[in-house]
Amino acid sequence: MGMYTALAGVLLILIALFAPMSKEPRDTYTYTPPPPPASIIVDPIPAKNATSAPHSPEPALITPPQPIKQPEKSAPPPPLSPPPKQTLNPVATSASQTKIVLPVPPTPIKTLFPAETINAETRRALVNIICTAKNSGVFMPVSGSGVIIDPRGVILTNAHLANIYLLKDYPSENFVECIVRSGSPARNTYYAELLYISSAWIKANTQSIIEENPTGTGENDFALLRITKAISEDEPLPAEFPYIHYELEENDVAEGQNVLIVGYPASFLGGITIQKDLHITSTISHITRLYTFDQNGLLDLIAVGTSILSQKGSSGGAVVRQQSNKLTGLIVTSSSGETTQERELNAITIAHINRSLKKEMNLDLAAFLNADIALASSDFQKIVAPGLTQILIDVVEKR
Repeated sequence: MGMYTALAGVLLILIALFAPMSKEPRDTYTYTPPPPPASIIVDPIPAKNATSAPHSPEPALITPPQPIKQPEKSAPPPPLSPPPKQTLNPVATSASQTKIVLPVPPTPIKTLFPAETINAETRRALVNIICTAKNSGVFMPVSGSGVIIDPRGVILTNAHLANIYLLKDYPSENFVECIVRSGSPARNTYYAELLYISSAWIKANTQSIIEENPTGTGENDFALLRITKAISEDEPLPAEFPYIHYELEENDVAEGQNVLIVGYPASFLGGITIQKDLHITSTISHITRLYTFDQNGLLDLIAVGTSILSQKGSSGGAVVRQQSNKLTGLIVTSSSGETTQERELNAITIAHINRSLKKEMNLDLAAFLNADIALASSDFQKIVAPGLTQILIDVVEKR
């Protein structure tokens, strides 16, 4: 009897040793996210004798859109350091077969593009747009930003800046002159024509053309310009303009992500300084909030942290995610505040621009840019622009 008891005990031990494992080995890690980065001014505006700046129609956010409710993400956070070496675990399944079970690898960290690379590429694609009238009593001088998004010289900027192009021949031919400038400091480089402006924005913001400090939410506040010739008649246009790729991604955009914001801020500069010594300013910031305009759950506008770019002149500037190195948003408005550190910048997403363009033109942004842009510009000037121009003239003459 004692012998059988002993044999039974040995058998139970053997069963325990060679029984299949119920779970594969996994490692767990604890991850503490770093705090948001502080602003890094790459090319600050030189200190000059600051006087009142000429008008740049940078509206303040007066009606905040509806915030998007984001579901909590349950994906495990990545490790801060490489996992420890694992021991392979042989699992006995039968006398003739042995299976090797490897540990499940952790979720890889998504690589961030170097800030220096993003900064250099974005600054090359950035332009300053400055418009002046023969008689300053009719229209205030305007200075804003834009970004080239196509190698043929297509500039994406704001409607509240580009609407000046609709009045270039009012009240007389070539009464208003708009020049595209590049570099830091900005230098007169190109002439451009209006390729497209959002009709929905013009109709909803007709009074902005005569207001000193117009306001708005930023919805549909976009326009496209086409570079037509160089300022110097002896200088041909480049075969390919420096440009930045844009992204239509929405689901991957989240609060806390790093962004580079770039523009030509001008609030604290006098008119002479703006014309002769206006510099590009770029800074690292982060996304603070996400918005939708019509409660459809789609991402239309992002807010980014306060910085020196939170001032007039930055409108039309670029917001580039470090995760993608692509243009994610176009600066449209800033919140109110006495100083730049009290103001928050807001940018409409390229996805919002894409949806608006498709709604108005039945073409998305890619299809629009793949067309003959010279022909598209000509058609716009002949068919659409005259009606929009008359809307603005009516407002100006009734003031």
